[in-house]
Amino acid sequence: MPKEKKSFRNDFMKYSGWGMQLCISLFIAAFIGRKIDEYFAFEKNWIAILLIFLVLGAQFYKLIKDLS
Repeated sequence: MPKEKKSFRNDFMKYSGWGMQLCISLFIAAFIGRKIDEYFAFEKNWIAILLIFLVLGAQFYKLIKDLS
């Protein structure tokens, strides 16, 4: 198999896995954040929002680091 085609396949699998990891980690962050917000009886979901932004920041940092 040519090297270009193999490289494309590896990159595709790597970054499609990153997308799935992003979705799952966002779901977990939102779930945990909502539970914490319910426990402390906040009117708004501040902890959930904070956790979602932290996960997004961490995931994009990881992506940029991998691309460099």
